[in-house]
Amino acid sequence: MQQILKTYQRRLTNLSGNNRSLLLLRLNGEQFLDLHELDHVNGSPSWDLVDQVIARKSKINLIPITDARDEKSNKLSTRLKKLQRREQFIFQESGARDLYVGWPFVEGKFNDGTTLRAPLCFFPVELNQDGKNWVICTKKDVNISFNKSLLLAFAHYNKIELADELVEFTFDGYDKESTAFKNMLYEQLRESAVDIRFSREFYGSQLEPFTSKSKEGFEGKLEEGEVSIKMQAVLGIFPQADSYLVPDYDFMIDQVKEDSLDHFFERKSLNQPDISAADFDPTRHFLSNVNAYETFTPFALDAYQENALNAVKKGNSIVVQGPPGTGKSQLICNLISDFIARGKKVLVVSQKRAALDVVYNRLKSIKAEDFATLVHDFKSDRSAIYDQLASQIGQLQDYKRSNTSLDALQLDRSFKQASLAIEDITASLDEYKKALFDTRECGLSVKELYLTSNQDGAAVSLVQEFSNFHFDELNDFKRELSLYFDYAEALNVEAHPWSSRVSFAGFGSSDLQKILQYLDEIPHEATRLTKEVSTIVGETVDYDDCRTISENLERLTEMQTFLKEEETFKLFKPMVVFGSESAGLLWLQNTRKLINSCFVDHGVEQSIPAHEIGEVQVILKQRSDAKNSLWKSLKWRVSKEKLRLARILVANNLRDDKTALKVLTARIDNRLNLQHQLTKLKGVGWINEVPKSSDQVVINAWIDRMELAISAKVHFDSFANFKEFFPLKNSSAKIFGNKLKAISQVLQELPHRRSLWNQYIFPRQIDIMLSDANYASALKTSARQDFDLLVALDKIRASFTEAQRAATDKLIDHGAADKEDAITLLDNSLRLAWINHIENKHPILSDVSTLKFQSRIEELQQAVLDKSEASASILLQRAKERTYEGLEFNRLNNQVTYRDLKHQVTKKKKIWPLRRLISNFEHELFNLVPCWLASPEAVSALFPMEPFFDLVIFDEASQCFTEKGLPAIYRGKQVVIAGDSQQLRPNDLYRVRWEDEQEDMALEVDSLLELANNHLMQVDLKGHYRSNSLSLIDFSNQHFYKGKLKVLPNFLRVNDAEPAIEYIKVDGIWDKQQNHVEADRIVTIVKTFAEQESTHTLGIVTFNAPQQALILDKLEAVGLSKARDLFVKNIENVQGDERDIIIFSTAYAPDSKGKLSAQFGSLNQTGGENRLNVAITRAKEKVIVITSILPCELKVDQVKNDGPKLLKAYLQYAHDVSANAFKPNIPKESNFGTDWFLKNKFRAWESELSVNLAYHDPFADVSLKENGKHLGLLFTDDDYYYDSLSSKEVFVYRPAHLSAKNWPTAMVFSREYWMHQDKIKDKLKRFTEESKVLS
Repeated sequence: MQQILKTYQRRLTNLSGNNRSLLLLRLNGEQFLDLHELDHVNGSPSWDLVDQVIARKSKINLIPITDARDEKSNKLSTRLKKLQRREQFIFQESGARDLYVGWPFVEGKFNDGTTLRAPLCFFPVELNQDGKNWVICTKKDVNISFNKSLLLAFAHYNKIELADELVEFTFDGYDKESTAFKNMLYEQLRESAVDIRFSREFYGSQLEPFTSKSKEGFEGKLEEGEVSIKMQAVLGIFPQADSYLVPDYDFMIDQVKEDSLDHFFERKSLNQPDISAADFDPTRHFLSNVNAYETFTPFALDAYQENALNAVKKGNSIVVQGPPGTGKSQLICNLISDFIARGKKVLVVSQKRAALDVVYNRLKSIKAEDFATLVHDFKSDRSAIYDQLASQIGQLQDYKRSNTSLDALQLDRSFKQASLAIEDITASLDEYKKALFDTRECGLSVKELYLTSNQDGAAVSLVQEFSNFHFDELNDFKRELSLYFDYAEALNVEAHPWSSRVSFAGFGSSDLQKILQYLDEIPHEATRLTKEVSTIVGETVDYDDCRTISENLERLTEMQTFLKEEETFKLFKPMVVFGSESAGLLWLQNTRKLINSCFVDHGVEQSIPAHEIGEVQVILKQRSDAKNSLWKSLKWRVSKEKLRLARILVANNLRDDKTALKVLTARIDNRLNLQHQLTKLKGVGWINEVPKSSDQVVINAWIDRMELAISAKVHFDSFANFKEFFPLKNSSAKIFGNKLKAISQVLQELPHRRSLWNQYIFPRQIDIMLSDANYASALKTSARQDFDLLVALDKIRASFTEAQRAATDKLIDHGAADKEDAITLLDNSLRLAWINHIENKHPILSDVSTLKFQSRIEELQQAVLDKSEASASILLQRAKERTYEGLEFNRLNNQVTYRDLKHQVTKKKKIWPLRRLISNFEHELFNLVPCWLASPEAVSALFPMEPFFDLVIFDEASQCFTEKGLPAIYRGKQVVIAGDSQQLRPNDLYRVRWEDEQEDMALEVDSLLELANNHLMQVDLKGHYRSNSLSLIDFSNQHFYKGKLKVLPNFLRVNDAEPAIEYIKVDGIWDKQQNHVEADRIVTIVKTFAEQESTHTLGIVTFNAPQQALILDKLEAVGLSKARDLFVKNIENVQGDERDIIIFSTAYAPDSKGKLSAQFGSLNQTGGENRLNVAITRAKEKVIVITSILPCELKVDQVKNDGPKLLKAYLQYAHDVSANAFKPNIPKESNFGTDWFLKNKFRAWESELSVNLAYHDPFADVSLKENGKHLGLLFTDDDYYYDSLSSKEVFVYRPAHLSAKNWPTAMVFSREYWMHQDKIKDKLKRFTEESKVLS
């Protein structure tokens, strides 16, 4: 890391790199003019010019612009014109004003032998044309300064320390008389460590000429350590900004602790994601990682920009690759807005003035410019910046009042409501998309199920089976099912004897022999059995009776056991005539419980005859009453009932007392209950008699026999014909038992035989063959013929799962005509069943066919719009709040906060430099202005080397040298490096870079973008919004961006007969790197636009600088050089610009001898193709190519680099487009399937819609065309939806983009088509008619 920093520093300080602020050996005619050359040209000595500059004259005449009598004056005027143009060009590019009068010059060698020839002081001036004269105007708002590069070089090479006061000395308030100025200059340096010898000539009043010197000759005349003053003065471009970068490297070399650039950049990311994860996609990873209410984005977004913004929100430092027109500036503005709204500080850095202007103007569009400071030239812009700060301080009370209004109080609420609506709706739409394309449930997405099923078609219910069928595995089952139906068509038909059979799946040839054996055996055996059983029972019995009895031989045995006693058999006989439900075993068991309950406790009274029980109860009542009355007591004592009761008590072993009387009473009650239960038994029809005894044992023995009889009755009734087979009237237990035993003996082998038979033959088949001899014969015949086929068929069925067998049976039951019909039926049934299941699981899927879905989309669109508007207001509200938050006042209620700052920015003398102001008022200043926009050099000049900023954003980073970017990055906690690796690389306008021989990746890359790309996560922007015609960007898209840009042409232009690229061939001649014919044609075109008062903006791009100068001269000659928004640039400096119409002048042409040289200037350099890419992507509406050659004339086969080859390819492309032969490249179809896409369903309707449906436009699913012209765009939930980054992209960003490009559009969902095909067809018809009207 330290070595890298030192190398970067050497690149900035190295004198051999042609740093013209340190070593100026000769004057470049386009950038410098020796003022001594003007000596007496205008009648005055050249020193007078310097004298007037020192005196700060507002206007200093140089020479006439033209003088027919003075050729020297005219040549000088031409040089001044080039100098002015060059200075203006640099200002347009970088915003820097580096035109100075440099005087006096210093010559010599530093102590280490390094040579020096440079101005000591810089006097800031402007070069203008005033009437008929060239004039220089001194800048009143920019101070005279020392050559800082020179002073830093003194410190560096002579190993001395310089006071900051000297380096930053601004000559404020100096004496404007030249002699006094010289004295002050001398005194200022005499007191410092800078050792310069002042000669006598210095105090004279005559300039000496600035002569060109060779490096070798110059070095040879100088002594080491001797530096002297020379009275030379040069008007020229002296860049100073780089010198401010050098101290930053001194600081970093001393203070940076990281041991590598990796660690340096890692510290700039606060929350690194796991980019090594298999599913990590930086293009979409961050879209769902940030809540809507956490971001403040007042500018329109697309999904790519939102993803990048969210990545930064999550604490990442990133590289943003943004091809032309993809919204880098829009993203940067949203990042600035978001960070400011959250009280953060932002620094935007770019080498390109245009890039900073675009960002600043966009902030201005939402009235946020007061909180952003744009610094193009930190010296020239100081006055405007101080005015801005003073204005901010003056508006504090206004800000406070505006923030306490009712609207301001409602703002947060509106923002949160919109944000919550966005979160809610996008969550449901995300769920919808996920459910629509999810294939995990059944192997197919529900979208495919919609488009490959027919809800009105034939189907069977597979509610219980569908979950066992996965479409990834269904083909295997379909193959087996197809074969199954091939067999079943012949074997499972009703006419086939074996259509109903046991499964033959496990049978072999030995089983066939057994089948044939059993087919012979069964009739014989059946006849024998029926005959023997009939003999036993004395009635005719058939095989079915024998089979039934044999199946229940255990019951016969049990019946024998139940009825082995004659008493039980007697109870059984009357039961037989009654139904099976009459003899209730359960009822009898309940009755037993009731009877036995009579015997608990005191038992049953058994001594009293039944007819006397009532009388005894009366006696007991009389006995009880005698206790309560004397008279009744006397009467009782002499009554005969007393003696009768005594006998009963004795019979029951009871005394004559109160307790005994209670026991007797209880026994009598039990006696009555018992009699009641026995009486109930007598009332049952199938019970002939009941026990007459009241003895519990006798009664229970009787009930035991009754239960056996009932059990026997249940078994008896289970045999259908036993009543006929066994008349019981004259039978006995012995006779009945013998018959049952005989039957059991006859039939005891039948169950075993039947089990053998039924392994091969169903009982139903046996029944039929016993009644139909022909059937038995057919079974034998077909068994012999079809055995192998039956085995194969049943093996297939056996291989089926339970669900597959059930589904197969349902297909058969439905009446599937053949295997094709069956498979179609299965397929549709499964798809409908899965649709039903998935929709039950995800109800939102069915919402798409309702008004609710469209309503939610409209609500989302409005919420995003509301949030954007609220974000702009919140940004201003919070930025204003930050300015007055914590204001302090003294006892007199005078504001203390900002008081000193206000004094410094409003005073008229001894004005502080910006860097000093920032260092002393950091907190207050950033509260007033939290966003700063500047070049890398200005950043180093203004801000102390501290991490001031929460976010540093680099724009156009491909044009920033690595060494210039690092100090600005150090000043930030997070960094965003935005650029395009396919556009221009860094280009130093002033010097050649010093290169180190070390092989280190950080030293081998030129641009900051390349460096950062090696250390930070890259996020791409892919939505292109600049070009209104596809042909304007398609070449670049295919050759530079591999077709990744998403492009949408403007509907108002897409049908134009006039192509978007016009190829104009002229007969120009290449002469001194210029082509006058092409330049004249361009002037004619510009003049035509001016005469037509066209509102289109124009830009002219040349392929070299001489042609650029020629065109500028010709435009100036006709007064068109300052036409509205017109620029004339070459391919080196057009990056960042855009115009409606771009005019190219290739300039390349045959020379006067007809020879065409293969000289392509900068295009022929390494990376030259990037220059071409920049140039051809600047137009929004049209490109006009003015060229003197045809593509075929360019011979580039032997050219080493790609630039010339791509130029030839582009010229051929432009020629084809101009000839209406443009065919856009079609992007590769999504991998999510094609044949069943919804858009392909519309092909069948094309004739009914009366339009052509085009499927190959790269910006829609379907284009509606008539006679080759676009009518509108149709979107579906096919690949465009599947590949979309987010729900907002589909339902918010894309509709907004389509609307902005004026496209009529419609969208159809697969479920809508599945549910209502006719309705969708009508919808498309209406859309077609409406589109025809609009077109």
